[in-house]
Amino acid sequence: MRTLVLLALVLGGCDGNTDATDIDTDTDTDTDTERPENHEVVITTRLGEIAIDVLDDEVPRAAANFRQYAGDGYYDGADGGRATLVHNIQIPLYFEAGVYETNLAEKAVGTPVSNESVGGPSNTRGTVAFIPSQTTGEHTAGFIFNAQDNTYLDGKEGDPGYTVFGNVVDGMDVVDAIMAESTTSRGGFDAIPETDIVIDKVEVLR
Repeated sequence: MRTLVLLALVLGGCDGNTDATDIDTDTDTDTDTERPENHEVVITTRLGEIAIDVLDDEVPRAAANFRQYAGDGYYDGADGGRATLVHNIQIPLYFEAGVYETNLAEKAVGTPVSNESVGGPSNTRGTVAFIPSQTTGEHTAGFIFNAQDNTYLDGKEGDPGYTVFGNVVDGMDVVDAIMAESTTSRGGFDAIPETDIVIDKVEVLR
């Protein structure tokens, strides 16, 4: 760059009046807006974006289940329904979302998928996991973001747990900001945010 500027000054008569627009810097201004390659799914809330890497190889059924819901617009209301709400903040453990609309009505869910928690990734800080059914242990659409290590949620033989299907690769500050929100009791929920936190957008990038 320094060489180009000096050359331009010489060709311009060294009068220092060379128009800056005549100097080609070859700067690509679009790169700043591109997301890193490991941003597979990006969830947008009023507090910011959370990017996650989906664990397709480790838990294929759970990963495909999440991709199906996300790609269909289930979580953000792009499927014609209502966007989903963060409806439970369990300080300092995790927050929960996925199956309740902004009016607190429970959303219809698809066919449950089998639990893959036994031998799967652990529920550590920065992971995303499906919530098991209390009766069958299967998963539908509800999930949690682990704000700390919650290994007690891991599955054991004969005792299915929360199947981790993703890792936060960017936006843990947003997870922490959600965890810091004030909660109240409303609509049958004991720890719902006082000010709604809605999943405004879910982008499946790859």
